[in-house]
Amino acid sequence: MIIQTLWHFYGFVPGDVLNAETHHAKFIGAYRRDDEAAAAIGRVAGQPGFRDFPDGFRLFPFEVDRTYWSDGFLPNPGGDDLAVAGDGSGIFGTDEALAENFGDTSRNLEREEEFIAAKPKPDRPDELWELSHYKISRENGQAFEDMGYKLIGFYSTRAQLDAAIRRMARKPGFQDHPQGFRIRWTSLGAIHWEEGFA
Repeated sequence: MIIQTLWHFYGFVPGDVLNAETHHAKFIGAYRRDDEAAAAIGRVAGQPGFRDFPDGFRLFPFEVDRTYWSDGFLPNPGGDDLAVAGDGSGIFGTDEALAENFGDTSRNLEREEEFIAAKPKPDRPDELWELSHYKISRENGQAFEDMGYKLIGFYSTRAQLDAAIRRMARKPGFQDHPQGFRIRWTSLGAIHWEEGFA
């Protein structure tokens, strides 16, 4: 199954390669069809922030149960990380010498895994497991700022997601940041950021 993921970016000029951190990416939702994504744009386009950057909406297709960045990545200081496989998934993520500037202050993955395990979610056709990876989390005031974002994939079952983490943890780039994997649930058709942003 192919899903359409809807994002909003701003702070870019035509020709830029879109980047999650530099261009303030906001994940609005995942949809089965283009018309569902168009309806989601209609729901948020008039809200604060979105109405100031109406050209920032982008759709990216993802194949469910496919692992992107599957052969790892090579850090590319000053530019986007390079997908080892050259599989075209390098639209997200950047290095920008973050490790040199901020160091690796990874979150406690065991605590996050305990939280996920304590709140099991059934594998349902209208929900997907989303797997992403961050190279660095650093404290910024009272919040954590995640850097080097890569969307690895959407999975229909937890077992497939866990298998992907086991494979990816041994790959270039990921093996240097083993605590960087993040898991969350995505409900197909849901709309995030409905109130806009400041």
